[in-house]
Amino acid sequence: MQLTSPRLSPGMRRMLTSPTSLVVLVLLAWLSWLYFAPALSWLVFNADFVGQTAADCTSGGACWVFIKVHLNRFTFGNYPLAEQWRVLVGFGLPVLAAIVVYLWKTMPRRQLFGSVLIVLGPFFTLAALHGGFFGLRFVAANQWGGLLVTLVVGGLGILLSLPIGVLLALGRRSNMPLIRILSTIYIEVWRGVPLLGVLFMATLLLPLMLPAGSTVPLFYAVMAGIILYAAAYLAEVIRGGLLSIGRLQFEAADALGFGYWNKMRTIILPQALSNVLPAMVGIFIALFKSSTIVLVVGVFDLLGIVQNAAQNPDWAGFFTEGYLFVGLVFWVICYSVSMFGQSHERGRNRRNHDV
Repeated sequence: MQLTSPRLSPGMRRMLTSPTSLVVLVLLAWLSWLYFAPALSWLVFNADFVGQTAADCTSGGACWVFIKVHLNRFTFGNYPLAEQWRVLVGFGLPVLAAIVVYLWKTMPRRQLFGSVLIVLGPFFTLAALHGGFFGLRFVAANQWGGLLVTLVVGGLGILLSLPIGVLLALGRRSNMPLIRILSTIYIEVWRGVPLLGVLFMATLLLPLMLPAGSTVPLFYAVMAGIILYAAAYLAEVIRGGLLSIGRLQFEAADALGFGYWNKMRTIILPQALSNVLPAMVGIFIALFKSSTIVLVVGVFDLLGIVQNAAQNPDWAGFFTEGYLFVGLVFWVICYSVSMFGQSHERGRNRRNHDV
């Protein structure tokens, strides 16, 4: 009697005919039944999805009512309910524009528009969130919280560090000694300091460096610290990309009469950034996840808001559901960024193959 179906792939047939593979397969099936089935039962089959209070969670499974009741607060913090549409517009329009630029390969001045979007997009989002003009109600940063703060601090903060990182990378390769030395000192100093130390310096030392009577909101002090910290790491990755560009590219641009900035903008930097995109995506993901440390200095991001809600006496004890929710949100965001990087890399490989 034939043990394997001819419709199975060669790899599957080898797995089913090899004694070692069969043992591993049986072991994995046993572990899945032992651990995965009870976890799935707790997460889904015995979970509570309907209700408004902790008293409605009586099945013994996960209490997803906790997430449903607090979902708006987890997303927007204390941002006014009537103004939350501005959060969606502030983030949605730049993201939509970025998708259009990425997909429209023949867009006129595509590189220039993309660069402008990277630089000005975060400021548009911050302006939409703050308001105070064109009839928009002013919403102070201390009213923000939850996923909104996570995206602003971790996402926009790292994105704003990209132009600074490019300038630092160019400065470290500059022919002018003073610029090269200052860029090197900046990069090495910031890379040698832990992020927690940076946040404490930003929140405690930055106000002391300002004129008497001046104050810096805690939120912006934290953002400044993350931007300056991330820029140092990005600078070294981008410098590696610049080193990957052959000297003939520089010489050809010089022969065509390109100036320094025009050469960098149109020829060198697009190739350098494309070469190191996987490394840049890794840095973005690592720093985005590390942004949860802002809770230590009193900025309530998604993790902070979830912990605060789970400490409420009316919902005490639902930390597991809260942490699973936070983990899922971070995984979706980080996985999406990773997929974007891999998609770009596959497109570049296809173009190189065609050439």
